[in-house]
Amino acid sequence: MGDGGFLEGGMSRREAMKIALKAGAYAAPVVVAAAVPVGVAAATPPPLGCSATTTSGGAGVTTNVHELGRTSGHFVFDWDALAIPDKFDIYYQGALVFSTGFVSFTGTHTITYSGTSSRVTVVVTGSAPGTAWNYIVNCPVP
Repeated sequence: MGDGGFLEGGMSRREAMKIALKAGAYAAPVVVAAAVPVGVAAATPPPLGCSATTTSGGAGVTTNVHELGRTSGHFVFDWDALAIPDKFDIYYQGALVFSTGFVSFTGTHTITYSGTSSRVTVVVTGSAPGTAWNYIVNCPVP
């Protein structure tokens, strides 16, 4: 497996990684060196809220951080991958807490979390050109 294997749809893992890296995305927390002048902080986009629909980034990897407003509780994660399979991974404090694997159509899952962070990271991997997806990180309850 010199190319790292193949994903559904015939794309090699190496090709998928190249697309993800060109898009500036990654599938897990990674430290990346960037050309930022000394003494200047790199801009980080603000986290998204909860209970708002997040729509498709298309093929490749899309990473979003969501502010839950509390450090423990449980929230419902709803997704719709439509017809072309996509994968939804949820990370809390850097650890994978839920993965759909590559799925089509709709689903829902309740995720329980507890720690020091009030944020979760959702990484969506679109498997092929023409894919479309959406999801909702619903606001948590204690």
